[in-house]
Amino acid sequence: MPLIIYSPYKCIVKNGQNSCELDQNAHLIIDNAQIVSIYPVGKSKRYAFNVDINEKNSKFYRIIEKDDKYLIFLLDGILSENVELYSFNYQNISSLVEISNSCLTFSTDKFKNIISLPTPIKDYKCGQYLHIIYFLYSKNDTQTMIAYNVKNNKAKVFKGDEIQLLDNGFKITSYDKGIYREINEDFIIDKDGVKNSSKTFTLAQNALQLNKLLVFNFISAIKNEDYSSAHQLLSMSLQEKINQEALKKYFGQISYFYLIDDKTVFAISNGENIIYNFSIDDKSILDITDNK
Repeated sequence: MPLIIYSPYKCIVKNGQNSCELDQNAHLIIDNAQIVSIYPVGKSKRYAFNVDINEKNSKFYRIIEKDDKYLIFLLDGILSENVELYSFNYQNISSLVEISNSCLTFSTDKFKNIISLPTPIKDYKCGQYLHIIYFLYSKNDTQTMIAYNVKNNKAKVFKGDEIQLLDNGFKITSYDKGIYREINEDFIIDKDGVKNSSKTFTLAQNALQLNKLLVFNFISAIKNEDYSSAHQLLSMSLQEKINQEALKKYFGQISYFYLIDDKTVFAISNGENIIYNFSIDDKSILDITDNK
């Protein structure tokens, strides 16, 4: 059915690939409606929205069906949003956490840190460890913790299948991650901030015996700082030349990797883009070179 859009403000109406400007207190007839988007002129981009004929009572518009047409009345005015507030105090540093549908805001007398949320969050916890404010929420079988430092305005993000709050920190458990059946990381929070106190691994059954995944298994172990498992995948002669500490120093902290083929890996190590080349046999890694 045709759409007739009535607008009390100036806006740009986009229908699929076509767009036109609609003046204040004017209307527009659309015969073949596709995805209709409204962009108010002179307002923040956050107020742009799509028109859904199945949503009759949107906060942006109202829809009435009449004479085989949809009459769409755009609404003007102040848009309100409920905000949850949490206040904390540490050594005379007062802090405030504001939780809305679209963002999470940490603020003190000196700082403000705004973090966008992918979707509205309903299931969450907000609390404090010393000068660290945490926001813990669940979404799609994954738990995420945002830890905010009121002293330096920095926020860190931690993710896992389970995040357990402890007396002086928290524990992250991840399941079925590549060659690992389970990874457990323990973090403590003291006067210096968040620290990783331990990290333990449980390998999946026969994980290191999958020869076709030899390089993938090796680089996965390096990324997870499981240097013991990585060292086992080296040939005996290479193990004699390179110990676990040398592996740690050589590869640094890998934040991302991509397997180009079964002997080549692209990785981001300590912020640097590196390609690693592996010489392998059926059971072990014989040599490792890079493009540095």
